[in-house]
Amino acid sequence: YAILFNIIPLARNFWIGAQNQMIQQRNNARKKWRSRLASKAGSIGRKLKAAAKFAKQRKQLSASDVIFDTKTSSAADLQVDRNKQDLDQFDRLLNDDSFQ
Repeated sequence: YAILFNIIPLARNFWIGAQNQMIQQRNNARKKWRSRLASKAGSIGRKLKAAAKFAKQRKQLSASDVIFDTKTSSAADLQVDRNKQDLDQFDRLLNDDSFQ
């Protein structure tokens, strides 16, 4: 028991040291990337600008874009609403004077 009493904490110390070294390496890599992102140099800066521009072009969903709502009672109601929307769109096309 005396040998295990000394070997187990020693082995645990080596294992924790190895784990801490891996964690430190990951942290250093994160710090490196954070500094590169903060400087916005080179291709990273271009990619960040492109992503920001893309984010501005995203479409905001409105109530008319909703296909399914939990407030509706059944699939039949959804079909009726969809048919009504289709008929309204058809009527708008019929009444549109610019299309000839």
